[in-house]
Amino acid sequence: MITTRMIVQAVAEYRGVSVVDICSARRDRPATDARHVCFWLAKQLTELSLPSIGRLIGYRDHTTVLHGANKVERLRHLQPELNRELEELEGILIGIDNAAVALAVRTVKD
Repeated sequence: MITTRMIVQAVAEYRGVSVVDICSARRDRPATDARHVCFWLAKQLTELSLPSIGRLIGYRDHTTVLHGANKVERLRHLQPELNRELEELEGILIGIDNAAVALAVRTVKD
């Protein structure tokens, strides 16, 4: 199961921004853009509600989450490098999730 913690950590590492900055009230472009990517990934890869995503990523309102996710969705079609980043992050997160499931299955079988 992919969690918001996994998403924030992956985006922080990929973007070179700290987890604290993503979850803080900072409004500089690197932190804000990374936060928006987290919102988009959480919306795509989890079954969490917008209020839950907001609460788990820096105590944001659900409308803030929706705005950020929609902004990323619009920009990904205009910026090939952003689209590539999102695809890579999705692959990383799905790979981590699949590895965790495989490990759990092996542990149960042993």
